[in-house]
Amino acid sequence: MLNRVLGAVCSLMLAMLAIAPPSLGDKPLPAALTATPSSTTLDPDVMIDVRFTGCGYLPSAGTTLVVHTPSAISFFGGPSDASGCIDQVHNGFVTSAGTYDVEAWQDNAQGRQVLMATTSFVIDP
Repeated sequence: MLNRVLGAVCSLMLAMLAIAPPSLGDKPLPAALTATPSSTTLDPDVMIDVRFTGCGYLPSAGTTLVVHTPSAISFFGGPSDASGCIDQVHNGFVTSAGTYDVEAWQDNAQGRQVLMATTSFVIDP
């Protein structure tokens, strides 16, 4: 009897997993983001600048860029312009080869951080 109950519970759980809702990543984000490094090859003697550009942001509002590097998480900030575009250059955070994932965040009217855009770039050894 206990085996049948456990079997039914396991079957129910598997069925629920199969119909799980889509992830939040399936929803399109409201803005665009491009990250363009000044070099895609790591050179310990040269500081790599990365230019972050894009449009679709809240106009004249602060934008926080979060960069997940292979070894740390870096944060940068700057405003969008009056037409809702960003154009920022940051450096000093590219310290190793690998994939760098970038998120752009802004405060909404309720004061909550909203993910506006994502992108990534790769630095080769």
